[in-house]
Amino acid sequence: MRSSSVAKLLGAKVDFRVGSALKLPFRNRAFAFVTDRGCFHCLSAEDRPRWVTEAARVLKPGGTLFLRTFSDKAHPEYGPHCFKRRELLDAVKGHFRVLSLKRYPALGSGGPPSEPLWALLAKRR
Repeated sequence: MRSSSVAKLLGAKVDFRVGSALKLPFRNRAFAFVTDRGCFHCLSAEDRPRWVTEAARVLKPGGTLFLRTFSDKAHPEYGPHCFKRRELLDAVKGHFRVLSLKRYPALGSGGPPSEPLWALLAKRR
């Protein structure tokens, strides 16, 4: 079922848009919350700073960022880039104040228990 169908079924008013994470089609300070559950680790090292800048641009001051990405405990075949703790903190430090950075398991991986993902929660400076 498409996300728009689920939203309609639940009576939620949702505006789905397709665009580039590196040039978001929204005005500055448009949102209180931004989430990424699988884009950041797919970007090249050169594009990641632009992603961070765009996320910060569309967030209101004090807005919240939730980022889920692969950790260095993940197996390389599971994702394009697996971040070390310091690398992820350094990536967002100019625009965000990190509130929490925790590892957690990927559900349904079918493999042995591990904690291959990072969950980062941060506030826009």
